Amino acid sequence: MDAAPPLGVAGLAEICAISRHAIVAIGGMGLENVRQAIESGADGAAVVSAICAADDPERSARELRQAIDEALESRKPK
Repeated sequence: MDAAPPLGVAGLAEICAISRHAIVAIGGMGLENVRQAIESGADGAAVVSAICAADDPERSARELRQAIDEALESRKPK
């Protein structure tokens, strides 16, 4: 194995809180967790399997994009 263990949402939030750089969540991202990653502070998500392995990749990509956009919008001050 050449990758470190996953940090999880708590680890992602800690990194986002101290970094001055854009953070992209990667690894295991899909519709079930991409919103949580963005809400934890990530600026984006790298998604491959959730799109490429989907029966309808276009629909999957649109749903993921919508979830990311909604999560980013929810972070804006009201």
